[in-house]
Amino acid sequence: MIRKLFRFLLSLLTLAATLYFVFFVPLGRYTLWEHLWRIAETPEAKELGKGASETAVKTTEKVSEEFRRILAERKGLQKGLDGRRVRGAGKANGKTTAEEGPAPVQVEVGGAQLEEPATR
Repeated sequence: MIRKLFRFLLSLLTLAATLYFVFFVPLGRYTLWEHLWRIAETPEAKELGKGASETAVKTTEKVSEEFRRILAERKGLQKGLDGRRVRGAGKANGKTTAEEGPAPVQVEVGGAQLEEPATR
Protein backbone atom coordinates (compact mmCIF):
# COMPACT_ATOMS: atom_id res chain seq x y z
CA MET A 1 0.00 0.00 0.00
CA ILE A 2 2.77 2.42 0.96
CA ARG A 3 4.72 1.41 -2.13
CA LYS A 4 1.78 2.31 -4.38
CA LEU A 5 1.35 5.62 -2.60
CA PHE A 6 5.06 6.38 -3.01
CA ARG A 7 4.92 5.52 -6.73
CA PHE A 8 1.83 7.70 -7.17
CA LEU A 9 3.48 10.65 -5.40
CA LEU A 10 6.66 10.18 -7.45
CA SER A 11 4.59 10.14 -10.66
CA LEU A 12 2.74 13.27 -9.56
CA LEU A 13 6.02 15.02 -8.75
CA THR A 14 7.47 14.04 -12.14
CA LEU A 15 4.38 15.37 -13.90
CA ALA A 16 4.55 18.65 -11.97
CA ALA A 17 8.26 19.09 -12.78
CA THR A 18 7.64 18.37 -16.46
CA LEU A 19 4.75 20.84 -16.66
CA TYR A 20 6.82 23.48 -14.88
CA PHE A 21 9.67 22.98 -17.36
CA VAL A 22 7.35 23.12 -20.40
CA PHE A 23 5.46 26.25 -19.35
CA PHE A 24 7.87 28.32 -17.22
CA VAL A 25 11.53 27.58 -18.06
CA PRO A 26 12.75 29.78 -20.93
CA LEU A 27 14.74 28.10 -23.69
CA GLY A 28 16.28 31.15 -25.28
CA ARG A 29 13.62 33.82 -25.77
CA TYR A 30 10.62 31.52 -25.31
CA THR A 31 9.49 28.61 -23.18
CA LEU A 32 9.09 25.18 -24.75
CA TRP A 33 5.32 25.71 -24.98
CA GLU A 34 5.79 29.03 -26.77
CA HIS A 35 8.28 27.47 -29.20
CA LEU A 36 5.84 24.66 -30.01
CA TRP A 37 2.96 27.10 -30.37
CA ARG A 38 4.94 29.29 -32.79
CA ILE A 39 5.95 26.24 -34.85
CA ALA A 40 2.32 25.04 -34.99
CA GLU A 41 1.24 28.43 -36.37
CA THR A 42 3.49 28.23 -39.44
CA PRO A 43 1.88 27.59 -42.86
CA GLU A 44 3.92 24.40 -43.27
CA ALA A 45 2.65 22.96 -39.98
CA LYS A 46 -0.94 23.88 -40.87
CA GLU A 47 -0.53 22.19 -44.27
CA LEU A 48 0.88 19.10 -42.55
CA GLY A 49 -2.06 19.03 -40.16
CA LYS A 50 -4.57 19.37 -43.00
CA GLY A 51 -2.90 16.57 -44.98
CA ALA A 52 -2.75 14.29 -41.96
CA SER A 53 -6.41 14.98 -41.20
CA GLU A 54 -7.48 14.20 -44.77
CA THR A 55 -5.47 10.97 -44.76
CA ALA A 56 -6.96 9.94 -41.42
CA VAL A 57 -10.49 10.53 -42.73
CA LYS A 58 -9.82 8.50 -45.90
CA THR A 59 -8.26 5.67 -43.91
CA THR A 60 -11.14 5.62 -41.43
CA GLU A 61 -13.68 5.47 -44.27
CA LYS A 62 -11.76 2.68 -46.00
CA VAL A 63 -11.46 0.60 -42.81
CA SER A 64 -15.15 1.15 -41.96
CA GLU A 65 -16.22 0.13 -45.46
CA GLU A 66 -14.07 -3.01 -45.34
CA PHE A 67 -15.36 -3.87 -41.86
CA ARG A 68 -18.99 -3.47 -42.99
CA ARG A 69 -18.30 -5.63 -46.05
CA ILE A 70 -16.76 -8.39 -43.93
CA LEU A 71 -19.65 -8.31 -41.46
CA ALA A 72 -22.24 -8.42 -44.24
CA GLU A 73 -20.39 -11.28 -45.92
CA ARG A 74 -20.07 -13.18 -42.67
CA LYS A 75 -23.75 -12.73 -41.78
CA GLY A 76 -24.70 -13.89 -45.25
CA LEU A 77 -22.51 -16.98 -44.92
CA GLN A 78 -23.77 -17.83 -41.46
CA LYS A 79 -27.38 -17.55 -42.57
CA GLY A 80 -26.67 -19.46 -45.77
CA LEU A 81 -28.14 -16.72 -47.95
CA ASP A 82 -25.58 -16.85 -50.73
CA GLY A 83 -25.00 -20.64 -50.73
CA ARG A 84 -21.20 -20.41 -50.54
CA ARG A 85 -19.16 -22.38 -48.06
CA VAL A 86 -16.46 -20.89 -45.86
CA ARG A 87 -13.41 -22.98 -45.04
CA GLY A 88 -13.81 -24.41 -41.57
CA ALA A 89 -17.46 -23.46 -41.29
CA GLY A 90 -18.66 -27.03 -40.88
CA LYS A 91 -19.82 -29.85 -43.15
CA ALA A 92 -21.11 -29.45 -46.70
CA ASN A 93 -24.66 -28.84 -45.48
CA GLY A 94 -23.43 -26.14 -43.09
CA LYS A 95 -24.26 -28.15 -39.95
CA THR A 96 -21.88 -29.45 -37.35
CA THR A 97 -22.35 -32.19 -34.81
CA ALA A 98 -22.43 -31.47 -31.10
CA GLU A 99 -19.08 -33.23 -30.67
CA GLU A 100 -17.35 -31.10 -33.30
CA GLY A 101 -18.83 -27.83 -32.15
CA PRO A 102 -18.80 -24.74 -34.34
CA ALA A 103 -15.69 -24.26 -36.44
CA PRO A 104 -13.82 -20.98 -36.81
CA VAL A 105 -14.82 -18.69 -39.66
CA GLN A 106 -12.05 -17.61 -42.04
CA VAL A 107 -12.39 -14.47 -44.14
CA GLU A 108 -9.84 -13.11 -46.61
CA VAL A 109 -9.24 -9.35 -46.52
CA GLY A 110 -6.94 -7.77 -49.09
CA GLY A 111 -4.79 -10.89 -49.38
CA ALA A 112 -4.57 -11.42 -45.61
CA GLN A 113 -6.56 -14.19 -44.02
CA LEU A 114 -8.43 -13.45 -40.82
CA GLU A 115 -9.78 -16.21 -38.62
CA GLU A 116 -12.29 -15.70 -35.88
CA PRO A 117 -12.65 -18.58 -33.45
CA ALA A 118 -16.13 -19.99 -33.15
CA THR A 119 -18.02 -19.52 -29.92
CA ARG A 120 -20.48 -21.93 -28.38
